[in-house]
Amino acid sequence: MHIMNTNPLLTEWNTQYGLPPFDKIKPEHYEQAFEEAMAAQRAEIEAIAANSSLPDFENTLAAMDSSGELFSSIAGVFFNLSASETSKALQEVERRLMPKIAAHQNFISLHEGLFARVEYLYQKRDGLKLNDEQLCLLDRLRLDFVRNGAL
Repeated sequence: MHIMNTNPLLTEWNTQYGLPPFDKIKPEHYEQAFEEAMAAQRAEIEAIAANSSLPDFENTLAAMDSSGELFSSIAGVFFNLSASETSKALQEVERRLMPKIAAHQNFISLHEGLFARVEYLYQKRDGLKLNDEQLCLLDRLRLDFVRNGAL
């Protein structure tokens, strides 16, 4: 929920080519933006994992792949600027945010219910009639889970 949100990271980017409004973004905008984006993605992940329908490509893999759009947008801006045009203020924000971002990523990569849905699809992949792109996404998502300790 936004309360008269003036945070440029949380508003529609009405700029040429849809680029971030860099001239309006300040270091103090990131924490609120990331908190809201992570909460939104956590809700999306919980909804996918709690889906009572049998896992299929759309309700699990495509849903996972499209989750966290706001998070990805904000992270793209943040990490781009923190690597290319950083400042003491941005570095301080980064120090405060990195543990929260890591915990958020762990929440997703270690989510048992989410992995169970992916694993179900992986075990049934030969009979799912997935095209090459869909099969690649399934393989990549499962491998990400496994590399993060799901098995």
